[in-house]
Amino acid sequence: MVAASPDIIVAGGAVDARAVFAVTRTIPIVIVAGTDLVEGGLVESLAHPGGNVTGMTFLGGELDGKRLEVLHELVPETTRVAVIGDARIARSVTRTEALGAVAHRLGISIVPRLVNNLSEMETAYAASSAAGDQAIVVQQTTFAFENQPRILGLAAQLRLPAIYEVPDYVEHGGLISYGQMWRDNFERAAALVDKILKGARPGDLPIERPTKFELVINIRTATALGLNVSQSLLVRADAVIE
Repeated sequence: MVAASPDIIVAGGAVDARAVFAVTRTIPIVIVAGTDLVEGGLVESLAHPGGNVTGMTFLGGELDGKRLEVLHELVPETTRVAVIGDARIARSVTRTEALGAVAHRLGISIVPRLVNNLSEMETAYAASSAAGDQAIVVQQTTFAFENQPRILGLAAQLRLPAIYEVPDYVEHGGLISYGQMWRDNFERAAALVDKILKGARPGDLPIERPTKFELVINIRTATALGLNVSQSLLVRADAVIE
């Protein structure tokens, strides 16, 4: 891509951006949804990127507490929740630890189940079922998204209510999701591309944080799991799949 000398390169996330950043410090890079941009050396700061990278951040851990509250509202008898994350990502560990305060307030015990591959993912779900975990919080990672069909199949097979970060899971049979509105990220990224094409320098364009969030519920899946979705949740949902 760099050899083709494009005007701008749009990267889906920080992993993609780092691959491009390693070979060009001049072609503007716009990230649709990235994490650890400062820590990863892509920008000097969120307010003043300073180089050839700008874009949107991805809110994952910041919304974990809200997801746990939504899951507890949907399955109020829940006292034990497993968190499925990627053991290869340090952020998965810190996110799980940070959930402790919210979980304590709700009377919920958090069980970390971090995995390295699909085989361990299957083992983690089986262990959750055997240990009596009543629900699952699935952290959004590239690994999880790529194995979405298998993850959804495991949740259905073991009858474990699960909440996800992106609505794609729910559209394909998952129970519920809460997170930033991805369409808005792409639209904001397009606006940044427009500014750069009109002469703005990416290093002068602050990294933007998502401001729009969505709650999506799959009623068919809830019914299959024997769950009664409260009117309160239905009213607040941005989309209900029936």
